[in-house]
Amino acid sequence: MSDSSSLHQPPPEGADGPPPADGRPLPAYGRYLPADGSGAPSPSPWSEHPAQEGPPRPLRIAVSLMWVGAVLSLLGAVVAYFMVDTVNTLVAQELAAQGMQELATPEFLAMLEGMIVVGLVAGGAISAGLWAWMAVKNRQGRPWARVLGTVLAAVYVVNYVSGLAQAGATPQAVLGVLQVGLVVTTVALMWQRASSDYYATGSAARR
Repeated sequence: MSDSSSLHQPPPEGADGPPPADGRPLPAYGRYLPADGSGAPSPSPWSEHPAQEGPPRPLRIAVSLMWVGAVLSLLGAVVAYFMVDTVNTLVAQELAAQGMQELATPEFLAMLEGMIVVGLVAGGAISAGLWAWMAVKNRQGRPWARVLGTVLAAVYVVNYVSGLAQAGATPQAVLGVLQVGLVVTTVALMWQRASSDYYATGSAARR
């Protein structure tokens, strides 16, 4: 009886048991081998999309340039503010050339100055806000942010070129040249291969 009962007792802990009937190797302690005997663990469902790393260097530079663009937008508004008197003088000269110098009253010029100041403050704030918004969203790898940023950049360049032909060389126009170069460089960096891979990875991870 003792001999037959010992045959049915499990082996002591740490001892190897009999090999499986199908000839597969014994699994390590606490691990189960797959049925095909490959020994490879099953992939985790959470490993379908790898952990997203930070933005690549071209995109990091582009985001930094966007923040610079926000600062330049505010600086452009300040420069234009100090040119309000020049604008009033040009308006008065144009009215005189058109035979309407009676309209160039102090009241009218003061009203015009107030409108220009409000427009400069609002325009500078909106432009800086757009730059900052694009910097945040593009750093997050949002594909729509890259497309929207490219469209806004194209609109800005077209408006600048058309306005430069009318305004001529002014301090604000010179500052605009820096902004155009900034815009073109930023868009080029956003569409580099490394940046495109980052946008694609971020889009796939959010699906």
